[in-house]
Amino acid sequence: MGEMIFHVNTDSTTYLIWRDTDLKKPARDKLIDAIKRHIEKFGTVPTECLVSQQEFDALAPHETIPLHVSARNYVPRHQFYIGRNTDVRTGATGRGLSGVRDAVPHHDPT
Repeated sequence: MGEMIFHVNTDSTTYLIWRDTDLKKPARDKLIDAIKRHIEKFGTVPTECLVSQQEFDALAPHETIPLHVSARNYVPRHQFYIGRNTDVRTGATGRGLSGVRDAVPHHDPT
């Protein structure tokens, strides 16, 4: 596991890159770990996650989470780009997971 921080100028979103190559760990658990780390590092709840197509496919399509997850061809496998975009639009390519809200520590950003 590891992390890096980067800033995308196109939408002014800062992402925490969470990398977890444990092949036995489900993608859902890796995503939960990434969300927890984002909250711990930035003190805010993330609103979106960019993943590889492989990680996106590994996330169960019927589950729901409180952030937008979408596949991007430039995101390497085993990496989760977690960010907070104040102009997030939910919709077509997003996918979620149930139980994440309970799995992450409660944080009130106000």
